[in-house]
Amino acid sequence: MQNKGWSVTLAGIGINLALGVLYTWSVIKKAIPSEWGWSDADKALPYSIACIVFALVMVPAGRLQDRIGPRWVATAGGILTGIGCIIASYAVTVLWFVIGFGVFAGAGIGLGYASATPPAVKWFPARKTGLIAGLVVAGFGLASVYISPVANHLTGFSLSGQPVPAVVELSRAKALADAEYEKAREVITVSEAEFGSIDVTFVARELEVKDSARKDAAAQLLALKERNIHRTLFYFGVGFLIIVTLLAQFLVAPPPGYQPPDAAPAGAKAATAAVNLGPGEILRTPLFYLLWTMYAFAAGAGLMIIGNITTIAKIGKIEAGFILVALLAVGNAAGRIIAGMLSDRIGRLWTMCIIFLFQAGLMMVLRTGLSDMTTFVVISMLLGFNYGACLSVFPSAVKDNFGLKNFGINYGLVFTAWGVGGFVFPLFAGKLFEAAKKSTGTGSYNDAYLTAAAVLVLAAALTFITRSIEKKHKADCAQCP
Repeated sequence: MQNKGWSVTLAGIGINLALGVLYTWSVIKKAIPSEWGWSDADKALPYSIACIVFALVMVPAGRLQDRIGPRWVATAGGILTGIGCIIASYAVTVLWFVIGFGVFAGAGIGLGYASATPPAVKWFPARKTGLIAGLVVAGFGLASVYISPVANHLTGFSLSGQPVPAVVELSRAKALADAEYEKAREVITVSEAEFGSIDVTFVARELEVKDSARKDAAAQLLALKERNIHRTLFYFGVGFLIIVTLLAQFLVAPPPGYQPPDAAPAGAKAATAAVNLGPGEILRTPLFYLLWTMYAFAAGAGLMIIGNITTIAKIGKIEAGFILVALLAVGNAAGRIIAGMLSDRIGRLWTMCIIFLFQAGLMMVLRTGLSDMTTFVVISMLLGFNYGACLSVFPSAVKDNFGLKNFGINYGLVFTAWGVGGFVFPLFAGKLFEAAKKSTGTGSYNDAYLTAAAVLVLAAALTFITRSIEKKHKADCAQCP
């Protein structure tokens, strides 16, 4: 039975590694050609919709996997994610990218993510909840390590973000054709000024040839850029549809009455069984709202940095290329595993308190202005670590306080905090950046760092309030019939 638990855990890790397709958007966005006429807001919309749909779908997905099992829900997630990417692979308009990547893929990611962790933690004793949850969700955090370079390559960019030779060659050909056309127009203008009249037929023919060459070069470059974007999404769509669907077949919850081999003694087992609340019940507890608020603060602060990391690097005139993305992802994944293990030893709330205060300190370090690449990369990695830590500690806290029976939907409700925080904090940071740009002429996130640090300190303070409420909550649950 223990081997079954590990096979479910590994399948969950694999599914989350595939569902990290969400991280391809930063690469796709960069590759969108100007000829499509998308504004900066348009380029952000499919990703924003995907994140919102992801968070919202976690609630019904959690209930579904609790009722019909994780296998079928994760299978549906793989199919929807694949179909969404394939739809986007044929699109050039914002609307169809929103429908494909935003709605379909976002919903698929929510279904798959909601189904990966619950069955895994159910196979193991409570003292391993943090470790197992951390391992499973680490797959999602680590995904960008391989997805970003693959997406970069397929869209025509190197790891450093520079265009590949084929794109460079066509760009040069287009620039040369544009220059030849403008040169011909200039010659005609000068000739008319000097000689008063010229052979109109000859002029028209020359301009037509130059214009045709210019348009051909532009069309070839646009076709290459579009082909690169479309093949990237198509390959990921087909690949992840197959991978997630296959791995989903290994997601099996334990049979009714199952107890892990290393489970607690009978007395402890009975007490644990009493903590088994439904979604309606947890919404009536103050503990739910405290966990939700702390999650929104911590996740929002982390996503604020992750979403703007390249801009922050540019402010410090730092060119870290792919290494920045890779180490941020490694820190993200490591935080999920290490914090999960730590929370098994010292408790969820103490771990949260450490995470929040550490993250607040890092925000204040960012305010000093970092221009050294090594220091910036280390700080970014630590910020990723703290963000990732939340993604393993909070599901473990939900399981501890509300039980396993309805863990899927219960965590789905708490996870909406991730969606709200991820929407509000980056948006607020962008507003502060623009305000600083208007007042000083140079954009700055210093006010956003200070605000995030203050909110994180507040979240750390809330852990002490939560401690007494959690103690009373568990005592009340232990007395339930």
